[in-house]
Amino acid sequence: MSINCKSYIAFGVSIVKIDLNLRTVYPHTHHTRASCSKRTATRVPTLVPLPIHLSRLIEQYLPLVDQVVRSLLPHFPAHADPDELHSLGVLGLIDAVRKFDPKQKATFIGYAQLRIRGSILDELRKQDCMPRTARAKTRRLQSAVETLEQRLGRAPTREELCKALSLSAEGLERFERQATPPSFVSLQAGMLCAPNNDLRLEEAIADDAQLPCSELLERKELNHMLADHILTLNERQRKILALYYYEGLKLSEIAQVFGVSEARICQIHLQTLTKLKRQLQGIVDYGHSQPAKATTTPALQPLRRACGVA
Repeated sequence: MSINCKSYIAFGVSIVKIDLNLRTVYPHTHHTRASCSKRTATRVPTLVPLPIHLSRLIEQYLPLVDQVVRSLLPHFPAHADPDELHSLGVLGLIDAVRKFDPKQKATFIGYAQLRIRGSILDELRKQDCMPRTARAKTRRLQSAVETLEQRLGRAPTREELCKALSLSAEGLERFERQATPPSFVSLQAGMLCAPNNDLRLEEAIADDAQLPCSELLERKELNHMLADHILTLNERQRKILALYYYEGLKLSEIAQVFGVSEARICQIHLQTLTKLKRQLQGIVDYGHSQPAKATTTPALQPLRRACGVA
């Protein structure tokens, strides 16, 4: 089992669930973390805490996000996640609160709706797996089909489509392949071959990465051991570990949160890892020197490897 010390610290931090009081650290991101992917979370414009009056303004206008999401949902495919759209919309609302200029003629509600809508559409465009050229071909093909249908009163033939698009038969076939959007299959969808359709596709696919029960128990024991040691750290060390491993922030972003240089955060981070590794190595060494006692459990073997002990 290939395990490194960094992965164990990430597991430990997630188990401890350290109370960071994140609203005081960066309140404008706290309420979006639960349903926001890491990629989406990194779009937060800045980690400088919002003033109290701006935070209240965001809470007051949160219903605008729901309103915009409801208006956009009918235009998205069925697999679109409303929670993801809502999280993107909240980021747009935060951006609107920060950038709104009362001196301009636009009302805040109108401005916020534009920013919320733009935030959602911009991020979904980035996540779009279909190239822009392919999407342009899709629109061109659909436009040609609709124009011919209106003119002819029926579905156009292949020859008519070729003529409208100035393509050969082979060119039209290639054009259609390039313009075909990718299709997705939900792993939560029921399988038609299963009785009462109660077997999901994800349950029928073999997971080669699934660990044996014994190794899962080992990991659980190691997680709790590491969690105990994390609790012995000071508050700043715990916050840095949680922001880096649990919240997924970069060291440069954490430096902004604490108002110090990135080099200082790197130094504290390294010192904290060294301290934890030394503490864990003491446990490993004790287990290694007591082979006949109950302290030598199977869980100590991967821990030795995680800490680089032979």
